[in-house]
Amino acid sequence: MLAACGTESDDSVGAVKARPAAYPTVDESFLSASDWRFIGPYRGGRVLAVAGTVDDPLVHYFGAAHGGVWKTTDAGLNWRNVSDDYFEFPSVGALDVAFSDTDVIYVGTGEGVQRQFISPGNGVYKSTDGGDTWSHVGLEATRHIARLRIHPSNPDIAFVAAMGDQDVEELSQIFSESAARNGASPNNFNGNQKRKPLKGRVSSSDKSAGE
Repeated sequence: MLAACGTESDDSVGAVKARPAAYPTVDESFLSASDWRFIGPYRGGRVLAVAGTVDDPLVHYFGAAHGGVWKTTDAGLNWRNVSDDYFEFPSVGALDVAFSDTDVIYVGTGEGVQRQFISPGNGVYKSTDGGDTWSHVGLEATRHIARLRIHPSNPDIAFVAAMGDQDVEELSQIFSESAARNGASPNNFNGNQKRKPLKGRVSSSDKSAGE
């Protein structure tokens, strides 16, 4: 499911602010000697969503599958949770920072992956002050949000790709078929061997919104 969030005064996507400056470019040779390293935090949990800000290379956010939204202002030396007092569900499936106003952040709750155990959410949260405070802005019934993108020049418009509620028997079928294709027993998922047609399953040719 695709959904768009916007204010009632948004008559057209074309009625937007001035186009922001282009992203800065980096000579790839500068990065040739760089290595990946862990920058924490140690208690954040599995991460599904990460975003930075276009105007400050030291500021980044990430959303954990079971740990809410975390923010760093020093390129990862220190992290703090910014969502605990505001989110009803700490599971984050998608996150984006507005290109035209980096104080605006949208977060889609509920893991957006297909696996044995996934945590649900209750829609979309929005911050207009860099994560200091949050408000719930709707789409409660989506349950699992896999992708979220903010309009490049209007931070009041956001696009959401949601998986929706997940049926236990349907997920059982998905993992049973996957196990069978890989030579494993088809009853590895809670011992359920029921056969049920899949409804709305993401095809192998287009998995961008879910898998």
